[in-house]
Amino acid sequence: MLLLREDGAMTNHHSGPSAAKEICRILPVFVGLPSDEVTVKQDHPAVAGQKADTAEHDLLYRNISARLFKRAFDFISETTARGGGVLFVGTKRQAQEIVKEECRRAGMYFVTNRWLGGTLTNFRTIKGGLDRLRSIERMREDGTYEQLPKKETVQLEKERARLEKYIGGLKGMGTVPSAVFIIDPAQETIAVQEARKLRVPIVAITDTNCDPDLVDYVIPGNDDAIRSVRLITGAIADACVYGAARRREFQQARDRDSNQSDGRQGGGRPGSEAQIVYAPRGDRAPHGSN
Repeated sequence: MLLLREDGAMTNHHSGPSAAKEICRILPVFVGLPSDEVTVKQDHPAVAGQKADTAEHDLLYRNISARLFKRAFDFISETTARGGGVLFVGTKRQAQEIVKEECRRAGMYFVTNRWLGGTLTNFRTIKGGLDRLRSIERMREDGTYEQLPKKETVQLEKERARLEKYIGGLKGMGTVPSAVFIIDPAQETIAVQEARKLRVPIVAITDTNCDPDLVDYVIPGNDDAIRSVRLITGAIADACVYGAARRREFQQARDRDSNQSDGRQGGGRPGSEAQIVYAPRGDRAPHGSN
């Protein structure tokens, strides 16, 4: 019997490092489908030959997947509420536009083309490329292009397009992100390796062909279906928006409390201010006169 503890850890009668892998191996690929289309893959090796009721399997899988996703959602929300950034990685063709759209909505960073080796482990070089990209964009906006020869302008525009293609989604990321959300970690092996080397938590849509032992927050799901990718990516973006809103509310409340404490420290009753009136020099009465 496969179990999920209250802390979100996966275990079974033979608990060990492969427990998470065994859980994901029997999970059907249904995340992202409407509830009336949820079915168990009876030909899947993990469930083939079992005589258990299909409805019972559906309930078990649905409950496990929901709790795993809730765990990932809460982690992303807490991360952004503390001011951390989340890097979305989705280079699969069916995921690229979805990732761009959701990241722009949530104000997060993304990689949708080929992952450049060293994006995390050699971030200093990537940051230099971002600085160069911003410099070229300023040249185009402030009219510098008009003062340059056409040949040089064409070369700059080609360089800008190349930088925008590969690292344009990282603009504004001044340091290594606090978390990485990956669509299909089996394909993004270099991104997974770099994140694990720097101990950056990984949240990932983990299909049956992925190794869940490499993922900190597993979201069982189909990483090939557009509906599945859109649903999960949109929900993770919602978690980022929710966490950022919580952070703004906390900062506003702290500012209000600070202003109120400053007013009380001014002396006298809260809200009262000492007034000093300076009389004109000629209107002052002589010292000692009545």
